[in-house]
Amino acid sequence: MVYDFLMGALPWVLLGLAIAIIAVARNAAKKNGKKGSMGVAWFVAAAMNYAVALLMMADKGHMNSDFVTWFCLGSLFMSLGSIEYYKEKKAEKNKDVVR
Repeated sequence: MVYDFLMGALPWVLLGLAIAIIAVARNAAKKNGKKGSMGVAWFVAAAMNYAVALLMMADKGHMNSDFVTWFCLGSLFMSLGSIEYYKEKKAEKNKDVVR
């Protein structure tokens, strides 16, 4: 019973934690007036989604569609992280050129 509860609730808990990490990083970036580490926050969220996908694959009670869904969410967060990271590096490079 506990195992079923954990395998049912853990993915949603990790997704909520990933979204909270992104929200905290975004809030800190707004407060400090700089981008900070938003790209890294997206990458951490992607890693959490990939971990959930691996749990879904290892668990016998879930179908393959569950694994594919969480893997696609991880890939989405990874692509958003790379976009944000590229924007941060480009802004940093432009700031250095202006000086």
